[in-house]
Amino acid sequence: EVEPEGGYPYTSRGTTGPFPVGTPLYSGAYDWSEAVFDLSDYMGAVRLRFRFGSDQGVVREGWHIDDVEVSAPQIATVELAPDVTIVPRGGVLSYTATVTNLTTQMQSFYARTLVQLPGGGTRYLLGPVPVTLQPSEVLVVPVSHNVPMIAPLGEYGYTAQIGTPPNNLIDDDTFLFTVVEE
Repeated sequence: EVEPEGGYPYTSRGTTGPFPVGTPLYSGAYDWSEAVFDLSDYMGAVRLRFRFGSDQGVVREGWHIDDVEVSAPQIATVELAPDVTIVPRGGVLSYTATVTNLTTQMQSFYARTLVQLPGGGTRYLLGPVPVTLQPSEVLVVPVSHNVPMIAPLGEYGYTAQIGTPPNNLIDDDTFLFTVVEE
């Protein structure tokens, strides 16, 4: 059993209920309350069970469990810092990518970049490239792309993603830039 952060607000005192005297629990509340449980010690092997107990003196409808969310802590981030956001056709789009390991363990994943075109559609540019970061390591990478002379004019979205294929996106960041006549 796992206790909520800060512990349970009550303990069982009577002998007529289903729980032994001294059992930590929620009791006597008629309003919504939020509870947060740290499951990190059980990562990869968690099963949730909710138990309701009552004695014969209760005449209310019971309880409701709503909006249960189980999430893992973020292990890494990616941040993009463009040098410029207006680039002429034939010019160079450049930015700095910063990838940070937020943990005290080595982390391995992939990085890729893509661009959203002004008229719709997406083009992958770099990657997927394997990345391994030591504990708390920060990787700073300058990146540049030549903008083709035939690039459509307008606003683009440039996105970097880190994660493990096919479906595990760890983090992403996007900046907008505009391609103009040279």
